[in-house]
Amino acid sequence: ITIPSRLFTNYIGYLKDETLNLSIEEGNVLLIKTSDSTTKIKGIPSSEFPPIPPLEKEGGCVLSAKDLKEAIHQVVFAASLNTTRPILSGVYFNIQKDQLILVATDSYRLAEKKIKVQKPQGEFHCIIPARTLIEVGNILDLDGDIKNEEVEIQVSKNQVLFLINETRITSRLIEGQFPNYQQI
Repeated sequence: ITIPSRLFTNYIGYLKDETLNLSIEEGNVLLIKTSDSTTKIKGIPSSEFPPIPPLEKEGGCVLSAKDLKEAIHQVVFAASLNTTRPILSGVYFNIQKDQLILVATDSYRLAEKKIKVQKPQGEFHCIIPARTLIEVGNILDLDGDIKNEEVEIQVSKNQVLFLINETRITSRLIEGQFPNYQQI
């Protein structure tokens, strides 16, 4: 079943119980039961949800979840919120040898962070939407003990995939050439 995400997350945020019973009723209805409430949310069939295209891996890396979380928080704030220049609304990822360089700019400020990659899988560079990285950072924030965990990043021609434990986040990449920030 497919249900409206904002409605679902807002509703779950209001609940006091830590235990929920989720079930699907006929007619594409999600039934949410807690100790003191029962709620029904109308959805649509899962067949109407757009399929996620398979990723044809061209490069990637494995790195520490703790390092990635820290790097995202130190860089993503500098990405532009304005979509008139889409390239600036993303974070530039550049893997060289055993190092990942993250760069973001809104043309007024610039942030760069270098982190060590544990298992590089070829050199690559791409621009990942800042909103995607904010979500990755939020998922890493939810996991209280990430000291020994790893995140795998797989990149194709126009997509990126983040593998965090059992969670998979897929996003399109921003096309274009990131500004030569090293000249600044």
